[in-house]
Amino acid sequence: MSYRERNRGIITWSKFCCFETLPELYKLKYVDEVIPESHSLALTMGTALDVYVQDEFDDTFVVVGRQYDVAEKIESLEKEISELKQELGDKSHKSKEKKLERLVKNLFQERKNLNKQQITTAAYNKVIECVEELRSQPLYHCEDGANQHSFTFEYRGHTFGGTLDVFLKDKKLISDVKTAASIDGLYKPSRFYQGRPIIDKYFDQLTWYQWLVEKNEKIVCDGELQVVTKESPPRSCFFWADSDQLYENRIQLIERIDRMVDMIDSNTYPTFHDIEEPSGRMKLLRSEVYGYSPHSKQKEHIPIDYRPF
Repeated sequence: MSYRERNRGIITWSKFCCFETLPELYKLKYVDEVIPESHSLALTMGTALDVYVQDEFDDTFVVVGRQYDVAEKIESLEKEISELKQELGDKSHKSKEKKLERLVKNLFQERKNLNKQQITTAAYNKVIECVEELRSQPLYHCEDGANQHSFTFEYRGHTFGGTLDVFLKDKKLISDVKTAASIDGLYKPSRFYQGRPIIDKYFDQLTWYQWLVEKNEKIVCDGELQVVTKESPPRSCFFWADSDQLYENRIQLIERIDRMVDMIDSNTYPTFHDIEEPSGRMKLLRSEVYGYSPHSKQKEHIPIDYRPF
């Protein structure tokens, strides 16, 4: 099941970030659902890392040398099998029979992979390196019986939710695993987070999760970030925020959530025309519609002016 299907009718952290980046894009992706889901390399690696440490990788991903359209591959195999069967008829031909057997096996495997997300061999190897780096740290505890937990709650007539990488109820701790290009990059202002460092985004996400847990479990948790870089070799670091820090941070987060809810309730989705280049907004939308190369810097370089709503 896709992310959109799993979270239809639920406002998640990712959806909230999408709304703050471009409300119009949020509407097209999650309200009208006219933009297909896309997976950047960064998102793919982050998801792969999450499911790998939870021993759910094989249920979610398939490793490929080069990405391809599985549905088209299945159609091509079915056509080739059908033609080969007609060609064989009642005749016996060992080499063609072996080829038919191989094609049927390939078709069976492709059907198993139809609903899985593809990850290239190179990206998979990097995920393994990142996991080994995390596991080498004494603070690492993703596998201490701390499977992912999903929570939802109602706020102002809307359902909010999220899935935590780690929730240790007895320790009153929530923890999230993140990938980053570099440690230094965590502190650089991001055009896609109101000009604030990406590390602020991560702590806001922990604040979101703390709120979810409090609403469901009636406890206020501390928060931890386990960050691993995609450098060669990977580096890792851990950040900590106590429950009081996250609770105080929740005030500004709820104010932003309230602005979002006000716009959704009034069916108002600003297009944010304060964009330095006229085509900037459309570039962002087109990158979502048609996808883009993981190595392209186009998406990161769209200059958006973040002003108050």
